[in-house]
Amino acid sequence: MNKKMISLAVALSLSGTAFANSEEKSSSNEATNFTQAIEEGKAKLSLRYRYENVDQDGFSDEAETSAVRVRLNFKTKEFNNFGFFLEADHLAEVWDTDFNSITNGRSQFPVIADPLFTEMNQAYVSYSGISDTMIKYGRQRINLDNQRFVGGVGWRQNEQTYDGTTLVNTSIEDLTIVYAYLTNVNTILDTNFSNGTHNIFNASYSGLPFGTVSGYAYLLEDISDTTGIRLKGKQKFDNLTFGYELEGATQETDNAASVDTNYYNLSASLGTKQFTGKFGYEVHTSVNGVSFQTPLGTNHAFNGWADKFLGVPGTGLEDVYVGAIVPAAGMTFKLFYHDFTSEEDSIDYGTEIDFVAVKKFNKNYSLTFKYASYSADDFSVDTDKFWIMLSANF
Repeated sequence: MNKKMISLAVALSLSGTAFANSEEKSSSNEATNFTQAIEEGKAKLSLRYRYENVDQDGFSDEAETSAVRVRLNFKTKEFNNFGFFLEADHLAEVWDTDFNSITNGRSQFPVIADPLFTEMNQAYVSYSGISDTMIKYGRQRINLDNQRFVGGVGWRQNEQTYDGTTLVNTSIEDLTIVYAYLTNVNTILDTNFSNGTHNIFNASYSGLPFGTVSGYAYLLEDISDTTGIRLKGKQKFDNLTFGYELEGATQETDNAASVDTNYYNLSASLGTKQFTGKFGYEVHTSVNGVSFQTPLGTNHAFNGWADKFLGVPGTGLEDVYVGAIVPAAGMTFKLFYHDFTSEEDSIDYGTEIDFVAVKKFNKNYSLTFKYASYSADDFSVDTDKFWIMLSANF
């Protein structure tokens, strides 16, 4: 697949659509000069404290962290259709703890992938001078669909962000087209993802009566090319709400072997305001020891919160899960059970129980209790993880 030709075609088609529908943009919300753009900009402060504990078989000691992330960002008012956004993060220990961040060399402890850091999380310039189009250049957050394939890994303290150019066009009613040309991926470990350039394309249409349909192509240089389609929707029947998600994708590895694998996801939910039950089935197929992977995804949100399947084993993965979501006493409770097996060779990987309780205090504060317990059969080892998190946003 010729990535440069695809990239050029996408960019030209989006630009053509945008210019063909261009019209005079209202400047009522714009600054009249650069000084005003700065003075009337908006600053936000976010604090996130988290305690995490990991008890894993094979280690004589448990791992724990106690750290607070300070995030400060500033967005200017637009001037001549240009805007600027800066966001800085700092993660500091509240008290001394022992854990393996993967980068600190403490391999005698279980992994908690939150290295201490100070960095510019986002820094980009935006341009909105083309009708129904937003262009961003620089380091930025990109979350597409449910973040299964492209996301920010927001659960970890150091967010995954992307260096490059993104173009979002909404000139056709109910259709959102996203194209991104990426020169670098800044991972949660403060490392570069690869030395290649990547083309990200996603088109989402919400004008159908049965849900939103997304089609995508994620072309990662020297890694893999993934194309797929996704449907998400819900239907209401009196006091019941029936939700559903269907997704299928195919992936070709970018190496001499050029292996083709597939991804399937089916989930359904049925509930009222008091209780929602959910069922899901997710499959990563495998060929010759190579399995379908999601290297840019927010993978913590899938296949169990114990993070045993951030990278799918070479024999593939089948994840069957059931769960319940219950809002009660001003809180939201979620409980899920996963049964993991291989897609090839009929291996029983293990099972997992996940639980989370979230309490929000007005729009500024939230408190989270979260627990994951993985019971190993023929893959990895028994692992228990526990979190307490307090967030404040101003």
